Amino acid sequence: MELSSRAVGFCATLFILPSSTSPSSSSPSQKISAMDSTRPFLYLLQFLVINETSRSFAPRPNRPSFLQPPSTHSSLQPPRPGPVYEYTFKANDDDPNNLVQHLVLLETILDFISLDARLKMATCSTHRFVPTVLCPRSRRCAGSESSLAPTHLARSMLFTLLWVKRHRLHGPQIMVQLLGMGLWRLVLELYLEEEPLEDRRVRVIMAECLDAVLSFLPSRRVKAALVTAGRAVPKQLHDRLDDPGFSGHEFWDRCVSTIGIHESFERPPVMCCNLRHLDKTHGRTPAPLPEPKACSRCLCVVYCSTECQTEDWLAIHRFECDVFRSERKEVQEEDLWIRHATRFHFLRVAQIYLRESNINKEMLQREKMSESSSDILVNPTVHTAFSENALIHPFNEVAPASQVRGRLEKLRFWSAKRFDAVVAAVREREGLSMVAFRFQYGALALHVLCLAELDGNTSVHRFSVGTVQIEYKDEASRRDVTIVDE
Repeated sequence: MELSSRAVGFCATLFILPSSTSPSSSSPSQKISAMDSTRPFLYLLQFLVINETSRSFAPRPNRPSFLQPPSTHSSLQPPRPGPVYEYTFKANDDDPNNLVQHLVLLETILDFISLDARLKMATCSTHRFVPTVLCPRSRRCAGSESSLAPTHLARSMLFTLLWVKRHRLHGPQIMVQLLGMGLWRLVLELYLEEEPLEDRRVRVIMAECLDAVLSFLPSRRVKAALVTAGRAVPKQLHDRLDDPGFSGHEFWDRCVSTIGIHESFERPPVMCCNLRHLDKTHGRTPAPLPEPKACSRCLCVVYCSTECQTEDWLAIHRFECDVFRSERKEVQEEDLWIRHATRFHFLRVAQIYLRESNINKEMLQREKMSESSSDILVNPTVHTAFSENALIHPFNEVAPASQVRGRLEKLRFWSAKRFDAVVAAVREREGLSMVAFRFQYGALALHVLCLAELDGNTSVHRFSVGTVQIEYKDEASRRDVTIVDE
């Protein structure tokens, strides 16, 4: 595999650029210097955004539109450089080792450029590398004697999706583009890949890819793009996935159920953080107001009316508002903020899951197995559904409130006053339970502690939000998805 002398020069630059490129740790002058120093990487990205129909080195005198710097930094643009050349594969370059080298180079570049938030949109177009070049050539390699191609293809797609999840601000937009380019069909085809029983690496990796895609379902744009992509999948693929005899059918069935829950909303949820909101409506969920109002100081809680805002301020929010305001600024600077509409979308998902599952009887049965009803009032329990992916899983734990408190204290937007108020509400009202969910949204996780009154059948008489907190794990830095086999 050959690279032009200009490309080799760009690659060499990778090892000598300054390390202080993060906006959070640089002075204004350093930021400008970092922006100029990072510019060669943007041109190196052009070598990787490859046109499958091109077969030679072609001069590119004009800068591609996706490499233009943000408009806010237009005054920092240096003089236009000379011609840039685009590297393309040779027509017969189907060597899996070359594909792996491209992946390693791609990962290195993306990891470096991702340090600078201003360059996120410039890196969005690099996802074209996977569906337009890597996928078709890896399929041709799969017919050779080498058995590495399917695994490398699966891992490259997983790395791409984990990279999308890292970019919290633009993640849904990039996911929509990927789905429009046929990513969903490629994932399903690889998930159906026939493998020896002793080697299920590809299917395990593609299951993680399915999780990564479904983690963006709360985004309306992603959900619409997924529906469109699903209709474009051939019927024979769906028939194989729906076959109970298929070894991966159980996991796929959970995926379908998760998608169905996100689509089965009868009406938007009422957005109100007042714990006593449902007391005013006697357990009936009223029609949502046209526009819920957020606290003007911290913007972290929303209310359906001035009455609910005043009541919650006097009881809880005045003790947490300043802390929430400080945390919100930090979270927004790190692109970790989740809109209130998305948060209450998850609340509606939780309510539907409680209504459609058999968990109500199980929850009540577990509570009856306690030593006495007074013990429940003294130390109430929390039914938790913490999971590590986007799929809805059965409740897998019943923990005392004190144990759950220890977990939530470590997350963003912790409020001891609000948590204690939730526990107090359970102690005051018989039949009221605490239910905790952990929902995945890209690289973020939303921890929602709810109040629910169950009757042992399928009815949920009362359901309201208690606490909402954010957790972030940089899954793109996981070492178990390395491209090269050990």
